[in-house]
Amino acid sequence: MVGIESFLPPFVMQGAKKEIYGFDIDMMNSLCDMIQRTCRYEVMRFDQLLDAVADRRIEAAVSAITITLDRAKKVSFSLPYMLSYSQFLQRSKPGNTPFSLETLNGKRIGIEAGSVFSDQIISMGVKNTEIKQYGKIDELLNALSEDQVDYILLDSPTATYWAANSSGAFMTIGESYSYGNGLGIAVNKNNTLLLDALNDAILKYQNSDAYKSNYNRYLSHF
Repeated sequence: MVGIESFLPPFVMQGAKKEIYGFDIDMMNSLCDMIQRTCRYEVMRFDQLLDAVADRRIEAAVSAITITLDRAKKVSFSLPYMLSYSQFLQRSKPGNTPFSLETLNGKRIGIEAGSVFSDQIISMGVKNTEIKQYGKIDELLNALSEDQVDYILLDSPTATYWAANSSGAFMTIGESYSYGNGLGIAVNKNNTLLLDALNDAILKYQNSDAYKSNYNRYLSHF
């Protein structure tokens, strides 16, 4: 059983009939084929994923999960399958809006609960910022739309996705910021056999045509 978030484009998405797809889903399906396992998915909130892995309620979790030393105290992580970058999203404004980290001083910034972005904002040295956490991505976007926050911080591909698919309501601002140690698959600390199998499969997958096809489908324009 693999835990996933319900909607985190372009990594995890759901269609009209609740079918799931996205970069992480296609990747996990390929990895499961390689290790001769069947991938079954359980949708849950992002901030529930690592606890579910640690408690053995699920065998693994994937949804653009950033590898950090703090998280690695709770679960084991696979080799990183992608670098991790974040980017700010704001409501669209006319003209070129100057931006620097000082722009964030005293502002309200929304993040998804359970993400690493609170720590990242603090590490940026931003002053007097109010960090507001939301349980789901749609709640986070709604908060930005309704002026409950000034900016939201997301994985860079996710921020770019929403800027391109918001009918002009949102825009990315500033550069992409590196954080953590890449994106990885979370596995229970005692399940070393599964972790080793996934790591071997990731190395093969990253050199396969399936990886190139998956990347071109979901991430090449981000």
